[in-house]
Amino acid sequence: MSARRWPTSIAVGVVAFVLSLGRLWLGNHDALTQVVWAEDGLFPLCVRKAGFITCLVDPFAGYLLALPRLIAGVIAALPPSTWALATNLAAGLLAGLAGAFGYLIVRRAGLGPVVSVTVGLLPVIVPVVGLEAINALGSSYMLLLYVSTLLVAFPGRSRLSTALVVAGGALLLLTALTIPTAVVVGLAVVVQAARGALPRRVWVTWLVAIGLGLLAQAWTATHAAIPRAMHPGVDTVRAWIDGIPATALTYVPGLELHDYTFGLVFPITPSMGIGVLCAAA
Repeated sequence: MSARRWPTSIAVGVVAFVLSLGRLWLGNHDALTQVVWAEDGLFPLCVRKAGFITCLVDPFAGYLLALPRLIAGVIAALPPSTWALATNLAAGLLAGLAGAFGYLIVRRAGLGPVVSVTVGLLPVIVPVVGLEAINALGSSYMLLLYVSTLLVAFPGRSRLSTALVVAGGALLLLTALTIPTAVVVGLAVVVQAARGALPRRVWVTWLVAIGLGLLAQAWTATHAAIPRAMHPGVDTVRAWIDGIPATALTYVPGLELHDYTFGLVFPITPSMGIGVLCAAA
């Protein structure tokens, strides 16, 4: 990694940190010290009541949520009166790290400085990322998935060092231990391996890392007292496809796509048609 990129990556991280907390502060000036989002307060309470290890492996909605649980172990050691500030600062720090490493990944791959900075800041500037997501430790899996996807999609043109391969594997393992959706990143690794974009030692290491995390998720899901509700089927896939253009349109304030059915057995709406094209691409 070129030393010249580090100052810019740090600057991107600082800006992402400020934007993350700034969005929260603009909405409520007291939020930084008074607002704790959902399970961000539940997890430290769990640590104090049952212990760190017990809470680390305790299923949340039927799956593991490793990163927020790890951070909760630190926050639980602080006075409860400081938990709001601590969780918000931790969430901002994660946003900053995601911005810095997002920038480094795509810049190393050869993208221009403006594009790389924009990619690094996307998690904190896109409208679709609400405050309850970007400023909630419980939703930190979004940042993990984002950076993991960039890592796999932009491996770079130069040889990956052993340190980068191991660091990437650690990131992918943590992502898989935090959210089962990491299986999609695993599919991306397979695609990149088939394209020859990743050397054998890289894609094997990364697939093993994701596989280990998903095995832990599978064990947790099958042994959870309250299993996660899953509703696979045509309607689920269709809802996901419909949501793709709706999400993209959040970049244009006030713009929305109206649906019209055409009387088919499976009515095709404009959003679904566009969503199919986007998903295929």
